[in-house]
Amino acid sequence: MGANIVQDGAFDVPLKSGKSPWLPYGGGRENSIRIVRENGNSMLELVDVLKDKAIGVRQNIPVKPGQGYRGSLLVKALPDHVGDSISFQVRLLPAGIIRQIAVKADSADTFEKYELFFSVPAGINKACIYIYSNHKALGRMLVDQV
Repeated sequence: MGANIVQDGAFDVPLKSGKSPWLPYGGGRENSIRIVRENGNSMLELVDVLKDKAIGVRQNIPVKPGQGYRGSLLVKALPDHVGDSISFQVRLLPAGIIRQIAVKADSADTFEKYELFFSVPAGINKACIYIYSNHKALGRMLVDQV
């Protein structure tokens, strides 16, 4: 596997700065998506408290046909929310092929690594990665190092 093709995987650029490669989406007044700092490190905080509203971030990434890729991220539950889950997804465009894994935060003390592997078929040259809460699950956690 080669170099990281995700931009700002450490979430150093504020989401609403107009300079972040991450595009937030979803909603609900009680939900929040923001960049927070912990021990000097920036990370994404997803707080989804509404089962009927999904929230998350997405980013377009370049891919090459015939290549294999590994996507990874680190997650940690917010205090009192161990067991919450989110989804880590790649959509291969323009075909709309989806590869996805469920990400469950089993600890509020340490980050856990999750990986998603995918291959790019002929005719595909772009993908979009999504980190988001599912409509039926509540996701309240920190995400880092995508």
